[in-house]
Formats: sequence, C-alpha cells, structure tokens
Amino acid sequence: MALYAIIAFVLQALSVAVIYMFESALGTWSAVVFITTYLLMFWVAWPIALRLTEPKVEAVASAQKA
Repeated sequence: MALYAIIAFVLQALSVAVIYMFESALGTWSAVVFITTYLLMFWVAWPIALRLTEPKVEAVASAQKA
C-alpha cells in the first residue's frame, strides 16, 4: 500500500506539472483536464503497484514445493 501511495504521489505531481505547462493553451478547459488526469492517475497507479509487488515466479514455485 505504501508503494501505491508513493506511485500515486509521483504521478499526481507529474499531472500537476503537465497542467501548469499547458494551462495557457487549455484556457478554461484546464480545470476539466486536471480533474480527469487527477482521477486517472489513481487508476493507473494501482496496476503499476501490483506489478511491482507481485511475487516472483521462482519464489512461488519454491513455496509450492515446500
């Protein structure tokens, strides 16, 4: 869960940075784009955290033999 929080924080910071870069070009749509990317980053962070914390194949195989 801690890894998920770290990944979500990093992705949210990236989202804020992207919005700041394109805020003048997006105009009034910047709030809509920000909310969309803000929520999307939580959805993206979960599979990344699962992938990084999944057990290795060798560890699972040795545990099943024991």
